[in-house]
Amino acid sequence: KEDKAIIVFFNQEVFEDNEFTNNLSELENAISVAFPFGATALYDAVAYSIKILKGNIGHNIIILLSDGEDNSSSIDPYTLIKMVQRSNAVIYSIGKKNYMEGSDQYQDLLKKISSTSGGITFLLDDMEQVQKVYQEIRKDIKAQYLIRFSPKDKTKRNRFREITVKLKKKRGYSVRTMKGYTY
Repeated sequence: KEDKAIIVFFNQEVFEDNEFTNNLSELENAISVAFPFGATALYDAVAYSIKILKGNIGHNIIILLSDGEDNSSSIDPYTLIKMVQRSNAVIYSIGKKNYMEGSDQYQDLLKKISSTSGGITFLLDDMEQVQKVYQEIRKDIKAQYLIRFSPKDKTKRNRFREITVKLKKKRGYSVRTMKGYTY
């Protein structure tokens, strides 16, 4: 009830169709009119989404759905990964498997974006599988815990700090986290 979402569309440009809302009908309507066309500014879309979530407290989730690799962003992959590291967003990437010849680089970058943030990448043979993936993402989000802390040494600011979270007794559980944070 308190969760809010926004739909960010992208082709060669990045744009919103609505503002943050918890109205599911409004969100479903925004998604229903979407169709792929034009170039793909995937990196710009992720960077834009990170910027609009900046300052939000709590879980910040980005679900990145793309049917193609980036071919028109103004931001480069290295800068994007640095932005992902500095954000507090968990990114779930959904892309097409074997999109095109030599698409390993595209798939590897989707995996890097998600794993850096503590999210998961789903590569689909058929985009009809998206509903099933959304259910998996929903289940994963419900199983998340939010842990906040600050470093002992607070004098060294604005640098990336790696973190590791381990379970004492695994009992069938696993841990997936962000690779670190910037303080």
